[in-house]
Amino acid sequence: MELEKIIYFREKKPPTLKQFVIRKAIGESASKTKNVKGKDMISGHPVPKSATIISENVRGKTAEELIKEHPEWVEEYKKKYGGEE
Repeated sequence: MELEKIIYFREKKPPTLKQFVIRKAIGESASKTKNVKGKDMISGHPVPKSATIISENVRGKTAEELIKEHPEWVEEYKKKYGGEE
């Protein structure tokens, strides 16, 4: 087998507003679980307890609900990416 090294560049697109607020909510939830230790069993597989806590905190929330709850995140998005989608 012959290997060939291929290098390319692509323009990185900014996230949409919805992606931004969902990721922000997950990040905020994750920052609160830094000192959580232990594991849970989900479907017979060990999963970090912090992951289940993050999932519970964000589960069921839509981007639209998060935008209404946190208008400061919309302002942060506008400052960082210069638009609203």
